[in-house]
Amino acid sequence: MTDEDDCSAPPTSDLFDPSTNGVNMYGTLHSFRCTQFGVECNGQPVPPMSTSGLTGCTSQTMANGGKLFDVQKYIDFFTKPAVQGGVKVDVNDVILVGITAPADPVGVSITMPCADQVNTPSCPILNHSCIAAANAQFFGDPAVRINSVVSSAKHNNLTSVCDTDYTSAINALGDLIVSAIGAGCLNSPIANRADGTPDCVVTDVTANPDGSTATTEVPSCAENGHVIPCWQEIDKLSQYQMQGCTPPGVTPPMTCKLPPTCQPVTNPLDGKQQLVTISIDRGTDGTGKPNPAPPGTTANVSCATIASSM
Repeated sequence: MTDEDDCSAPPTSDLFDPSTNGVNMYGTLHSFRCTQFGVECNGQPVPPMSTSGLTGCTSQTMANGGKLFDVQKYIDFFTKPAVQGGVKVDVNDVILVGITAPADPVGVSITMPCADQVNTPSCPILNHSCIAAANAQFFGDPAVRINSVVSSAKHNNLTSVCDTDYTSAINALGDLIVSAIGAGCLNSPIANRADGTPDCVVTDVTANPDGSTATTEVPSCAENGHVIPCWQEIDKLSQYQMQGCTPPGVTPPMTCKLPPTCQPVTNPLDGKQQLVTISIDRGTDGTGKPNPAPPGTTANVSCATIASSM
């Protein structure tokens, strides 16, 4: 959570030199240096002069004159598996959330005297990319670099720091965690086989430390006599109704423990609603706690659905 952009630079960088020599090269020792030498718009550095409405800005690479670390360094860290230098063995385990200012528009104003250094006759100041209408104390500068990193993760969410209430940001984080590590709901009517069991195929996909993956099919509990590990269909409709859950766009009560993506669907064959999820029973430990999936393992579920005639 921040109202400014990233300004990470190599420890040997002279970008933060406060001396006369540093000022002559990079301008007033002010956070605008981070933008001027870390962000570019239309292939050009952000100019230290009055301008406005710049959009589509990106991180400036060091090869192109930038003084900050290339954001690709961080994008690789969060989007590549550990064997390739990433933070996690399985990149699906990464969740990035940012409460930042929008990346654009980018604009610059010249303040006289310098806005926060009154002894300096003038200096360029980065314009805010958002200011809350209800409270001007909620503002933020364009988070070009940070937002590009956050949005690169498979599971990500960006919320404006200019929102005066961050409840939606926290709820979004919770939903991301649930969707990433919890059992998701099947949002289409599921067809059954002749024996009445769901027509689904479930596999465990395990990411190995060397970057390879191993796939193991998980049998149906209904078909193998419930020999673990095996998968089973779990009816969530009664939970949805009992907890007072609501459709997307309607704030659910605190009693609802299902993610917003779990919504009832209508079976076109009988007109009845259904809301199901697939759960893998891996047994329990000595305390009765369910055993987790093997490290780096994600369950993939594929089911035959019933097409609607509408």
